[in-house]
Amino acid sequence: EKSSLIGEQRGRSGSLTLLFEKPEDTQDGAAEAKIPQTKKSETKECASSQCTVQDIQNTVVGSVVFLLYQVVFCLAQAATITRPHSSSHSNTGVMAQMAALGIMTSGPLFLYELSQDVPAIYPASDLFLAPFLAILAQNVDDVLFEHGLQDDDKIFLATFGMLLTVGFLLSGFLCVLAARVKLANLGAFLPYSVICGFFTTIGILMWTLGFKIDVGQKVGQVLMSGDWKVMGHAVLHHSPSLCIGIAMHVLGPKNPLFVITLVCATVIGSYVVLWLTGISLAEAQAQNWFFSAEDLVPESPTLSLKDYSLPAPFGVWVSLWRGDVYWDAFSAGLPTVLALVLLYLVRCSLHSAALKKNIPLVTRKPEPGQQDSTLSFRPKRVKRGPLTLGFMLEHGYGYSQILTGFVGGIAISPAVAASLTLFKLRAETPPPQYGSCLLVILFYFSNFTLVQYIPKPAFSSLMVLAGLDMVRRWIYDSFLKTKAKVEWCVGPLLVVLAFTIGVLSAIFVGVAISTFIFAANFYNAGAVRFVGSGLTLRSAVERGVREDEWLDQHGDWIQILVIQ
Repeated sequence: EKSSLIGEQRGRSGSLTLLFEKPEDTQDGAAEAKIPQTKKSETKECASSQCTVQDIQNTVVGSVVFLLYQVVFCLAQAATITRPHSSSHSNTGVMAQMAALGIMTSGPLFLYELSQDVPAIYPASDLFLAPFLAILAQNVDDVLFEHGLQDDDKIFLATFGMLLTVGFLLSGFLCVLAARVKLANLGAFLPYSVICGFFTTIGILMWTLGFKIDVGQKVGQVLMSGDWKVMGHAVLHHSPSLCIGIAMHVLGPKNPLFVITLVCATVIGSYVVLWLTGISLAEAQAQNWFFSAEDLVPESPTLSLKDYSLPAPFGVWVSLWRGDVYWDAFSAGLPTVLALVLLYLVRCSLHSAALKKNIPLVTRKPEPGQQDSTLSFRPKRVKRGPLTLGFMLEHGYGYSQILTGFVGGIAISPAVAASLTLFKLRAETPPPQYGSCLLVILFYFSNFTLVQYIPKPAFSSLMVLAGLDMVRRWIYDSFLKTKAKVEWCVGPLLVVLAFTIGVLSAIFVGVAISTFIFAANFYNAGAVRFVGSGLTLRSAVERGVREDEWLDQHGDWIQILVIQ
């Protein structure tokens, strides 16, 4: 009041009491403090009782649109898991059901834990796992081939499913442990160049998986074959996916709706080409442009839900009890699982930080004088403190992975890129997110048979897009941001080492090289980082005229020394 910042108050005002004193300090303050709370509760009850036609429309649109994402992610995840020694070569339908099982069970849990603070989560099958799952399936299939069991689908699924269960249970518990011991931001303890090289490697692996979906062979197999016919076949089948993926990469940042438009255009364009050329769908499936019915629904009766094995919920435990797990193949795949657990912990730590940074981008501010309708869709739970990375890592990623491991599915993660698209469609509230998880059940029980009518480039182009996004962000953008280019060179070196000695070994080598570079730079920099005095530096404190004059004359008596 003396400084005229607050108007002069006559008597003892309740509003002034609320500003400078606790409400319980005075009876008047306590009485007046109850009024806003009552109005606030009435406002919430009023908002919760309203459900407009626009809300229903946004829920339906968001559920259906993200269902397309869910199906594409499940099929892209499943198409990368192949069995080179098996006569069926793949169980795409079964693997897609396992991915859908993770969405149906862990998706609602993820939403329940975080949707109170994070809008537009939209959990989907995590394509980050695709390269590791492909390697894991190949390890199991190699051992089964050595023992003449490469065509036994029951043993393969039981062994592969048990490895996934062990891996997701371990990674879930590690996420919970990291959150409890304040290591949620685990990426801060790794050199930036190592993180860049690691994620660039994953991006390249995603592109190679898209190549494998189109061609049916790995990049190395095509290049080392020396057959120009094989190479021409690979170029012909992968060029559409590569062009569509590049177009998504260029147009996606301008408007995320371009990604959905290009996927739909790929499906429509494929049928236009079939109609113009007179090629039937069966012939296109035989030429590897579409998934065949045999790829999605295997003939073996051991894969049906009647035997209650994978992909049925908790089927992995029934298979373990029946003795279907082949332990030699389990031991062969265990090193890959352990590497996946450690790397996935770092991935979840970095992804949770990215999800938190994405919150302002998908938070809609109510217009002046308009009630925020999203209150009606928020779960009525006790309000926690500020949202932390530890809480997100434990309650979101950790608990969902543990549940996924128990039911025998594939882990999920929020689709941060797709959330921007759904936000533009005004579908950032929980109902459309729960709705998309429920709609996946239809594809789960139909064995994804509808997917045989969708061309493969619609799936592989998303893998190309993910690879381009990761390579550009973690190699090109990091090169522009990093001043010491020698440190940046560790990233490309780690990529080369990852394809020669393995991802986990390459990370250890990258950490060692980064440590030596840091030590050399630290030694060359010296112990003193900055030297200043009272003449060159001034504080933000306002001082009198006499003090200013004294500092101008004797400021050199104050020395500031900043060490490294």
